[in-house]
This record gives sequence, C-alpha cells and structure tokens, in this order.
Amino acid sequence: DHMGKQYLATALVIAEEEITKKALRENNREILLPHAKTIWNKINQYSPEPLKIHYHRPPGFSFLRIWKPQKFGDDLRSFRHTVVNVQQSGVPVSGIEAGRAGLAIRGVAPVIDADGTVLGSVEVFSSINAYAKQIVKPGKKDVAIFRKELVKTFANKGILKIGPYTLIFSSQKELFKPTFNEVFLTKAEEKITYLKEGNILYLAGPIFDYSGKPTGVWISALNLADFVQLQRSIIYRNIGFAIALALVAALLLYWNTRNYILMPLKNCLNMVEEVARGNLNVKTEVKHKDEIGRLAEKLNKMTENLRKLVLHINEGAKSIESSEKEIALTSSRMVKVSQEAKDKLDLLINSSEENKARVSQLASANEEITTTVQNVSQDVGETVNLLQQVTEQVENATTVISQLNDHFAKIEEVVAFISQIADQTNLLALNATIEAARAGEAGKGFAVVANEVKELAKQTANATEKITKTIQDLRYLVENSVHAIHKVDELVIPLKERSENVAAAMEQTFQATQEISEQGQNVLNSTSECYCHLEEIGKVINEVIKAAEISEETAKKLDHLSRRLQEAVAKFRI
Repeated sequence: DHMGKQYLATALVIAEEEITKKALRENNREILLPHAKTIWNKINQYSPEPLKIHYHRPPGFSFLRIWKPQKFGDDLRSFRHTVVNVQQSGVPVSGIEAGRAGLAIRGVAPVIDADGTVLGSVEVFSSINAYAKQIVKPGKKDVAIFRKELVKTFANKGILKIGPYTLIFSSQKELFKPTFNEVFLTKAEEKITYLKEGNILYLAGPIFDYSGKPTGVWISALNLADFVQLQRSIIYRNIGFAIALALVAALLLYWNTRNYILMPLKNCLNMVEEVARGNLNVKTEVKHKDEIGRLAEKLNKMTENLRKLVLHINEGAKSIESSEKEIALTSSRMVKVSQEAKDKLDLLINSSEENKARVSQLASANEEITTTVQNVSQDVGETVNLLQQVTEQVENATTVISQLNDHFAKIEEVVAFISQIADQTNLLALNATIEAARAGEAGKGFAVVANEVKELAKQTANATEKITKTIQDLRYLVENSVHAIHKVDELVIPLKERSENVAAAMEQTFQATQEISEQGQNVLNSTSECYCHLEEIGKVINEVIKAAEISEETAKKLDHLSRRLQEAVAKFRI
C-alpha cells in the first residue's frame, strides 16, 4: 500500500505539469514524449525497482507508453478499471491491479484542466515481481506470487497453473512447483495460513487489489534449518552463561548463608539449649534485621515472656495453695446446705402435686357447671323466642278482629239498606192491593201478585232482623275475644321481660363460669408449671451438690498441683 501511495504522489506531480495538460488537450504525443522520457529516466535513477509511466485519454484509451511509445490507442476499458474510474470521477487511485503483463502496483492520477474538465490520466507503476525480488534472500527467504486470473490479460501463461491460480513469480522455481494445491491457495486467499514440509515453512496470504478484493496469493518460504542452528547456538551460549552465573550465585549464597543464616541460627540454637536447661536469663545478639534477626529478636522476647510466666506461675502456685483450703471448706458447706434445701424442696413438690390434683378436680366440676348453665341459657333463650312469637300472634289477632269489626259495620249498613227496601216493597204491595180492589175482577190477578210481594217483603224483613241479631251476637263475641287477647298480651309482656332478664342473668352466669373455668385452667397450668419448675430446681440442687462434691475433689487436686508447680518452678533460674 505504501508503494502505491508513493507512485500516486509521483503521478500527481506529473499530472499537474502544464505540458501534460497541453498534450492531452491537443492530442499531441510528440510534444509530450521528450519531456516524459526525461522524467522517466530521472525517476528510475533513484528508484530501487524499475518504474513505468503511462498516459491515458478518455474514456480509457492508451495515449503514451514511455517504455513502448510506438504502441498506443488500444482500448483498456475491459480490464483497466482504475483508469476508467479515475477519468470518470476525477479522484486518484492507488493499489494493485492486473494488466496485460501481470500484477502491478499502480498510482493513477487524473489530469484536470483549469475549467475542471478531466483531460485524461497519468499512471506510474511497477511490476509486483520487481518489488518481490527486493525482499528475496535466496536459500533463506524465498517468495512466490500466484495470480488469480479472472480475465485473460497476460501476455504469457506463467510458470505454473493450479486451477484459477497462475504462478507469475518465484525466486526458486523448483521450490514452489510440487508443493501447493488449489485447496491451500484458496484458503490462503481468505486468510494467512502456513504449511511445513521438512525444514521449509511456507507462509501464505491474500493479495488485495486497489478496491480491497483478493486478486492473488503471496507465499514466503523460510528455511528452518538455519533458524534452528541459530537457536541452538543461542541456547548453548545462554546455558554456558547460566552455569557461570549459577557458580557465582552459589558462592555468594554460601557466604550469605554462613554469615546471615548459619551463624545467627547457631547462636539461636545455643540460646534454646540454655533455656532448655532452665536458664531464663540468657539472650542472643541481634546483628541483622532480616528473617534470622527477627527470629533472634522473637526468641529473646519469648525467653523474657517465659521468665515472666514462670514468675507468675510461682506466685499463682502459692495463691492456689492458700485458696485451696478455702475452696474445700466452702464446698463442704455447699454440700450440707444444698442437701437441706433438697429435703425442703421434696416436701414442697409433694404439696404442689396435691394442689395440682385438687385444682384439676375443681376445673372438672367448673366445666360441668358451665355446661349446665349453657344449656339453661339456651332453654331460656328459646322461651323468650316463643313469647316473642306469642306477642306477634296476639298483635296479628288484634288486627284481624279489628278488620272483622269493620266488615260487620259494612254488613249492618247493607242489612239496613235491605230493610228499607223491604219496607218500601211492603208499602208498594199494600198500595197495589188497594188498587186491585178498586179494579174489581180485572185487578184480581194483580192482587194475587201484590199479596205475594207483600209476603216476600215480610220474609225479607224477618231475615234482616235475624241477620242484625246475629251480627250483634258476633260483635259481642268479637269484643270478648279482643278483651281476652288484651289480657293475654298483658300477661305475656311481663313474662317476656322476666324471661329476657333471666336470659341476661344466665348469660352473665355463663360468662362468669367461663371466666372461673379459664382462671381454674390458668391456676392448673400455673400449678403444673410451678411443679415443673420445682422439679427443675430439684435437678439444679442435685447438680449443685454434685458440683460441690467435684469442687471438693478439685480442691484436693489443686493442692497436689500447686505442690508440683512449685517443684517445677524451682528448676528455673529467674
């Protein structure tokens, strides 16, 4: 990529020359050829690889090949896409592109007139084979280039052809011929890969054109034999240096070990032996601040602490001896007092057990009373409900009787009306009889009818009188019934009130019995809990008695231990 940019920089300079623009504008190759050859010769004096300069005219025709001026005018558009793109867009391009002679590294710059018109393009390029020759080191680093031929543009067929790949360059022809196949080259076109055969390591990777598309494969062959020999010589040299360094380090280590480890450790060991003999007044000299120095310092501190500990042990042994007698006396008293407490506690437990049985009986009796009161309360409640129903029935009966009175009044009104009609009918019958008598023989038939009507009126009057009397009797009976119902109501109301009072009293009694039952249960629970606590106290007293006995035995052991401690401390010099 950097070579293509260098070539592009040169092409841009040539494209800006006025003679280049004039020759393309006037289509005059003769005025451009001498100047272009001069530039070409100067460039190749300083370039490590041979460069070529090629001028083009739109839309993609050859205008002047400096290395072959007699060939021009050929159409390049079918395979020289860089030339076409530059002349169409006016944007310079650099990179690898295939030509008739193979792959080349190119820099193509547009030639633009003052008015912005693209007059053509200038190309500076070099064969990729020429660039590959510069990096080859025969026998050590060899290079091969395969071109993926998608369009036939080569003037020759190459050295070797494998599928679509053609070997266009090889620093050692025989080295690359039998080695590769199409699968390896296809894989190398996608990413860098490697292959090892004997002492030769082949590295292969893709060659991208100016647009970023793969257009070939490069292969580098490295001879590993020289590399291995170089590595061996480096390893041997390093081993010798390491051995010498190890000997020096061993001598330094011995000297440091003797002065900084062995001697201080020997002093520490002598100190430990003195301490083992019972001499706690010894100390070791601390010369350094390293780990051994810290060890010696810690040993001195440990010995000092041990000396203080022995002094404290001696004082403690004497204190134990004086305290042992007090412990023995106190333990004996504890055993006696605990035994007396246990005897009294046994009596209290027996009494508590009897109370527990009595409270349990009381709770059972109270439960029976509660059940009885609850049953009575339920019966009284049912009685109150019945009385309430009686009261409601009395009210209903009173209402019905009141309605009967209203109906009796209406019946009396109807009977009175019927009685009036009967009186009028009787009067009409009498008038009819008189008129019939006046009529003589002609009125006899009418007189018979008048008599029948009169008789019917009498019967109707008699019936109305009976109905009136019957209604009066019924009214009397109804009034008596109302009076009796009122008396029943007067009796039921106080009875209902008393029943409600009895129900309320029974409810209070039931609640009281329930509270008594709960209190009795609480007393029973408390008695049981107290009984359990008394048993626990008994167990604790037993433990106290055992602890006192153990304390008494411990006091004897402490006495023996204090004597042994005093004998052990006597062995140390403090």
